[in-house]
Amino acid sequence: MTLEELYIVLSGIGIPARYSHFDNPVSPPYLVYINEEKETFKADDSIYLKEKSIRIELYTKIKDESLEETIENTLENNGLIWEFDETYDENQKLFIIYYYFNI
Repeated sequence: MTLEELYIVLSGIGIPARYSHFDNPVSPPYLVYINEEKETFKADDSIYLKEKSIRIELYTKIKDESLEETIENTLENNGLIWEFDETYDENQKLFIIYYYFNI
């Protein structure tokens, strides 16, 4: 899956989604995703496999388990095996849900 294909997948969730950041302020809920690193597997003096480590950040004003489930189902339906983390940003008064996976 490419970053462009991932954008199409995330856009289908029904909330704003962008790579890295929005140029203008957006009201929550919204998604931001970024390529954290590129991993390679080398074999026989060549690159055998390339994977991008992706982080999705979901920003919401309230804890929205239904939206989280929609995101999780969307990732799974597209063959993505994800990990999860959550925090609350006191300064912004927002929940931030993180999803990590490789493409």
